[in-house]
Amino acid sequence: MRRRLAEDGPREARADGDFDRVSVPDGDGDVLRDILLGEDARVVTEIGLAYGSSALAIAEGTRLRAYRLPNPKVGPSFECFEPFGLDSSS
Repeated sequence: MRRRLAEDGPREARADGDFDRVSVPDGDGDVLRDILLGEDARVVTEIGLAYGSSALAIAEGTRLRAYRLPNPKVGPSFECFEPFGLDSSS
């Protein structure tokens, strides 16, 4: 989902060029995900601006970490990003 957002951009943007200006670049998202995995992060708080690219990177890291746990719990859903182009139904 994060790759698709990086490649295609959001369905809607607040203004021209806004997505590129405020979103975490895809490569930086990879680094963020890898740091979470490397540090074995157990609690993560994310405060984003608009499009969810950093939240998706964090979700990847926490989901991958959850596979190493006996009872993984990952949430919430990405429904909060729908107003700016991320479709949580696909």
